[in-house]
Amino acid sequence: MEKNNELPIATVSWKYRAAQRKFSDRLLWDRLQQDSPVYNGDTIRTATGAETTVTFANNQLHLGENTIIQIQMDDTGTTSVNLTGGSL
Repeated sequence: MEKNNELPIATVSWKYRAAQRKFSDRLLWDRLQQDSPVYNGDTIRTATGAETTVTFANNQLHLGENTIIQIQMDDTGTTSVNLTGGSL
C-alpha cells in the first residue's frame, strides 16, 4: 500500500521475516514488501526472528525482533522515533 498524497520519508527492507506497517490514519496493519515506502507518522512492527532496516536519506535504523516504533519527521527534517518495545 502507498499513499498518493504524501512523499515517503524512508524505505523498509528486511533480512529475515517481513515487517508490518500501520499508517497513522488507519487501524489495520499491512504486510510490507521489500523496499516499501515509510510515511510520516507510520508505525512499524517486527515479528519474532525478524531483522528489519528502515533507510532514510542519510541514515539507517536497524530493528530487532518484536520491535514496535513510530516514526515522525517535522517540517525542518528532524526525525524522531518512538520505541514502544523491542530493540534498535
